[in-house]
Amino acid sequence: SIKGATWWVTVKVSAYDCTNNIGAAWQIVGIFRKNKSAGGTVLVGDPMVLASAESGLSSCSVSIAADTANDAIDLKVTGLASTTINWTASVETTESGSN
Repeated sequence: SIKGATWWVTVKVSAYDCTNNIGAAWQIVGIFRKNKSAGGTVLVGDPMVLASAESGLSSCSVSIAADTANDAIDLKVTGLASTTINWTASVETTESGSN
């Protein structure tokens, strides 16, 4: 398995508010690195975020972060209270590393 690596990550997320028939979408691009010897996944710099939402979903959010405990990437969404929102995400990675 790869022990030291850099990942270019593109995340696309769409949201549909089933109650109010409105939508939103995000594209987030980030770079993550895992150290070869010590482990630990880190986010390199700030992610670039492109977002568009109808006014009823403008307070919703999507973010990515490094999960250092699990050497993983966290994808987090924040919706609206008392509202059913269907979320769909796709993640694409490009990796360069060493064994």
